[in-house]
Parts: sequence; structure tokens; C-alpha cells
Amino acid sequence: MRQAIIKALISLGGDTTRDDVKRWLVTNTDLITAETLTQEKVSKKTQRAYQQFAFPFNFSLKTLEMIGLIDISERSKIKGLNLVLAHELVANATRTNELTDQVWAKSRDAKANESIDGSGDDVEEEIVDELNTSDYIDAWRGKVLASLKDMNPIKFEAFSRNLISKMQIELDEKIGVVASGDGGLDGFGYLTTDDFRTVRVALQSKRWAGNVGSPEIDKFRGAMDKRNAEYGIFITTGVFTPAAMKAAREGTRVITLIDQEKMLDLIAKYELHVKPVITYVVDDFFR
Repeated sequence: MRQAIIKALISLGGDTTRDDVKRWLVTNTDLITAETLTQEKVSKKTQRAYQQFAFPFNFSLKTLEMIGLIDISERSKIKGLNLVLAHELVANATRTNELTDQVWAKSRDAKANESIDGSGDDVEEEIVDELNTSDYIDAWRGKVLASLKDMNPIKFEAFSRNLISKMQIELDEKIGVVASGDGGLDGFGYLTTDDFRTVRVALQSKRWAGNVGSPEIDKFRGAMDKRNAEYGIFITTGVFTPAAMKAAREGTRVITLIDQEKMLDLIAKYELHVKPVITYVVDDFFR
């Protein structure tokens, strides 16, 4: 896992996010699949749901931080990649293991040190907790996603149009508004860039619980052709398969894919039917 993450960090240029690294692993390795990212587990200790893949992934990130490769102190973000060390480690797995053994041997966290293999449910939950993982599923995200998956398809299409309108896309009032069969557009609009160039944008939205494969991407591109759309956005409550991701990048027009996690991020960014709540974290002075 660690070696694959190092390769991902080099490929992504260092400063990136945890989600981007996970997507790189799905697309470029056999370690995980798109389905793996959606598998959830409920902590016996906290009763909070978290992504099951969070344990090995965050444990690896914490180790890489401890050996001085990256900084993961900021929630969800990865920064400060030591490129010299990264290239050294990606070419020498033995050296990675040596440094890992050294830092965990010196770690004050006895539980994490003794459980480096991650065996046992209780141990797994404790380490996920101790690593202060960002992969806990916030209550609002779970509630919103469940509602979207259960939403009437026509209402979900209207929601998707509302979402892309927040991205400065001027929606056409006729195209894609009337419910249509598979293969049609669920929205259409115009985006004017800073240099005053206007492009036609097509929208496809799928209220699915499972995976969206490459055939759906191909159908969408065909629908785009009918309206001469230069740009496409595909929104789903599910996840995209590696084949779908590849298909979206092929051809002369790249299609932007928005899966369930990206969609929830955008809902939070634009505060679409949600409101932020401010809270404070107490530091060591008050403990």
C-alpha cells in the first residue's frame, strides 16, 4: 500500500487530497476497486460510520508522515512531499520498510505500534480513531446521500441542474428539462469563461446505488453530439468504474465525472440545501 501511495503522490505532483490519491489507486492499481471506496463499517466504540478502506489507507499515510515524506496535519489534504525521498523510496521498498520500522519503534503510541499489522476489529477501530481520520462519514453526508439515492428521478435531475447552475453555468430553460428516456440529456447550458469564450455544456445525472460503467459514458457522449456540446458533466449518486473514468477522458471532449463524494463536497461548497455549523477544537492547554 505504501509504495503505491508514494507513486500516486509523485504522479499527482505532491500537494493533493486524500480522495485524489484514492482515485489514482483505483485507476492505476489492483489494490482497490471503486466499490471498495463505498464500503462502510460502524465503529463499536463511537457508533460512527467510516469507510472500511480508511484503516489501511490512513495508517499508510500516517507512516509516510512519520518518516518525513508528507504533511497530513490539515484535514483531507496532503502536502509538503519530499520528492528526493519519494523517488528513493519508490525505487526501494526495503528502505521504506526500514524507515517504517524505525519510526514505529520510537512511537509513543503503543497500541498503534503493537498493531502495525492491523489485525482485529477493535484494534482497527482504535487506530482509525487515533489517526484522527478524515474518512468518518459525517452525519449530514450520510443523510443527504441516502435522501438523494431515494429521490424521485425527476426531482434528482432538477437537483443536478440546480447544482451545476451554482458553477456559473447558465441553464437552457427547454433542453433537458422535460423528462426523457435513457440516452437523452438531463440538462443543458452555457458557460462563459474569463476570456469571454462561451461553451455549450451538457448534463447527465444518474440516481444509482451501484457503479456507472463506460457504456453510460458512451451514451452520454452520443447525446452530447446531438446538441454539439463541447463539454459534459456526469453526476451520479454511485461511483464510476475505472473503465468509465478512462472513457470520460478519451476523444476530443473530456467529460467531468462527479461521483457521490464529489457531489457531497459541492453541496457543502455551495451550501445547497445545507447550512454550515461552526464548532471549536480544544487544544492541550485546557486538558
